[in-house]
Amino acid sequence: MKSISKSKYIAGLSCPKLLWLHFNAPEKIPPFDAEAQARFDTGHEVGALAKQLYADGVEVERNADSLKVTHDLVKKRKPLFEATFTHKNAYCKADLLVPHGKDEWVLIEVKSSTEVKDEHLEDVAFQYYCITGAGIKLHKVCIMVLNNEYIFDGKLDLKKLLVANDVTEDAVTKSDEVEGNIENMLEIIKGKCPKPKYGSECKEPKECLVCAPDLEGVELAELHYFGKKAWPLINQGITTFNNLPADVKLGPKQKIQIDATESGKPHIELKAIKNFLKAFKEPLICLDFETINPGVPLFIGTWPYQQIPFQFSAHIIEKGKVKHIEVLSNANGDPRKEFLEGLKQLPKVGTVLAFNASFEKRVLHDLAEAFPKEAKWIIQLSDRMDDLAIPFKEFWYYHPGQHGQYSIKAVLPAMTGKGYEGLGIAEGGAATRAFIALLKGTLNAKDAKKAREDLLKYCGRDTEGMVDILNKLNALI
Repeated sequence: MKSISKSKYIAGLSCPKLLWLHFNAPEKIPPFDAEAQARFDTGHEVGALAKQLYADGVEVERNADSLKVTHDLVKKRKPLFEATFTHKNAYCKADLLVPHGKDEWVLIEVKSSTEVKDEHLEDVAFQYYCITGAGIKLHKVCIMVLNNEYIFDGKLDLKKLLVANDVTEDAVTKSDEVEGNIENMLEIIKGKCPKPKYGSECKEPKECLVCAPDLEGVELAELHYFGKKAWPLINQGITTFNNLPADVKLGPKQKIQIDATESGKPHIELKAIKNFLKAFKEPLICLDFETINPGVPLFIGTWPYQQIPFQFSAHIIEKGKVKHIEVLSNANGDPRKEFLEGLKQLPKVGTVLAFNASFEKRVLHDLAEAFPKEAKWIIQLSDRMDDLAIPFKEFWYYHPGQHGQYSIKAVLPAMTGKGYEGLGIAEGGAATRAFIALLKGTLNAKDAKKAREDLLKYCGRDTEGMVDILNKLNALI
C-alpha cells in the first residue's frame, strides 16, 4: 500500500503529472535550480531557529523507528520536532508539536515567508488529517512565519522575529477534503502518466517542474499579460498567434506583440521614443544595483527580506565619452556604508537611468531612512532617476525576440544581439547567492576571487547593456 507524504500531497494538488512521476519515474523530474535550493536553505534556517523557542524540545530522528519513537515521546509531554505520524495512506512529519493542557497539542508549521499562503493551509490540513487520525488531540493549528516588521538590533529576538498565526479553522475545514484527495491521487499513481490540463489540473504550469519545459517556445504562453486566459486555448491545441480565434479579446500591447512576431520586425513608435529621450540631461548615469535579501536579517537596523545593496555599476555618458565606475563591498560585514561611499563618486547633476528603476528607488529610500545624515543627497540622487525600461514597458519599442518580456535580460539580446552568455554569473539571483557565500566565508580563496570577478563582470554587463540600448534608441531617431 502506497503512502502519500505531505510533500507528495502538495505536489499532487499542484499537478497530477508531477505526482505520477514522483512515484513512477522520479528520474524524469528536473532537479531544483539554485534559486529554489536557496529558498530551501532559508526554510531550514528558519526552522532551526523556531526549534530554539522550545529549549526542552526533543528531535525525532528521520529513520525507520521514527513512528515508534514518536509514539513513545508523546507520552512524555515534551515539545517534539519532526514528530512522525501515519493514518491510512497519509504520512507526515510535524515541524513542531507542543503539549497543551492535560492531553492536547498545538501543531506549528514553520514557513520562511512573511505571510500565510493558500498552499500553507493545504499543508497543515493534511497534517491535521494525519495527526488527528493517528489519535492525537490537537488544540490549535498554527503557521509560524517571519515578522517583516521586526528590526534586528544585533541580537536575534526569536519571539519577535517569528510569529505564529492561528489557522485552526482553515485546517479543520480543509482537512475534510484530504481523504478524498488522497484516494484520487492513488488512482492517478496507478494509471498511465497523465497529460494535465493547464490551469485547472496543473495549477501553475509556468512554475511547474514538469510542465514548464513543455511550454518553452509556445507563443500563446508568452503573450504579454494574457496569463490564465491562455490555458483553455492551449488545452484545445491552439498554441500559435495565427490560430487565435477571432473572438479573443486582445489589448493594444498584445496586438503589437502578435504583429511583430508575425512580421518578424520590431514595432517602433518614434515620436514617443524621441520625447522620452529628449528629457535626459548629461551626464547620463546608467546605474544598476545588486542586493541580498536574507530572510533572517544579518545587519543592525534591517528586517526580514529587506534588500541590502552590496554592489553597483555605473556607466556615465558625457559628450560622447563613456566612463565606468563600480563598487563591490569587501564582504566583511554590513555592506551599505561602503556602498554609499561609492555612490558619492557619481556626478551630482544629470539624469540617472536604471532599468525598472522602482527597485533602485526603493533601495535608496531604505538607505536614506537607515542613514539620516546621508539622506539629503541620497534622496536627490533618487529624484534624478528615470526608468530606461519605460519604452519597452509601453511597447514603444517591441522586438519579437523579447517574447512578451521587457526585462533587460529580454531586451538587450533582442535589440543589440548582446547577452549574458559566457558570464560566470548571469542573473540577479546568482549574484545574491555569490555574495552571501562571500559574507559567510564558505568559499576558499580561489573561489572567492572568482566570485568577485564574476560579480563585477555581471553588474558591469547590465550597465554596459543600458548604454548599448540607449545607443540603439538614439539611432532610431
